[in-house]
This record gives sequence, structure tokens and C-alpha cells, in this order.
Amino acid sequence: MEEITLIGNLGSDPDVRYTNCGEKVVSFSLAVQAGKKAQGETMAHWYTCDAWERLADICEQYLRKGSKGLVRGLPRAEAYQSKRDGKPRAALKVTVHKLEMLGGRQEEQAHGAGSAGGAGNSGYTQVETDELPF
Repeated sequence: MEEITLIGNLGSDPDVRYTNCGEKVVSFSLAVQAGKKAQGETMAHWYTCDAWERLADICEQYLRKGSKGLVRGLPRAEAYQSKRDGKPRAALKVTVHKLEMLGGRQEEQAHGAGSAGGAGNSGYTQVETDELPF
């Protein structure tokens, strides 16, 4: 089985569309850090990720440009001709099977996708040290 795991940041808000059969698909670009150039600039590899059905609903609801996430799925390369200069190019694409949002609760709230819970405490409950059994 061929599978790729990527950790990166979304380069754009998810794009929602539907197939002719009515299936929902969400696409987003993912920038994955790929080291540094000789001049010290950070390099990134860009992937176009497609999520289907229930996973598409989750992506639409919670992901925004800049969100950090782990994507696991089936990789593929697609050849195309550049509209700008007419030269052949290749795009790296992933059909997403698993998604983990890594930004944390504060980032989700900044993007308007926070869930119920204590604000500003990252999901942890404040406990006095004299209450601890050790």
C-alpha cells in the first residue's frame, strides 16, 4: 500500500465543490517545510489535498488558511501545461484518508472554529499542587 504523511500549513481556505453525483469534495493547498536554501530562506513543497464525504465536512468546518495539520493519504502526481508560459509542469496531490488538526484550541478559536470548553486554558483544568496525590 502506498501512503504519504505530511505535516504543514494550509496555504488557502478550503475550496468546496460537488461532483456530478452530488458527492462533496474539499480541496486545499498544504505547504510542507522542506529545508533551507543556501541563502537561508525556508523552502516549502506544495501539495493539493482532496478530502471526500464526511472528511470534507470536517475540513470545511474547521480548516482555514494558516491552519496546521497532519494529512495522511494516497499520493499522486499530475502533469499539466502552465497557462503562463506553456511549459509542462507537475502537481503533487494527495487524496486524504486521515486528518489531524495540530494548531490547538487557541488557533481554532482565532479562526472561529473553537468548541465548547474553557477559553484560554488550552483544554486543561487548573489544579492546585496540594490536591495532587504525589
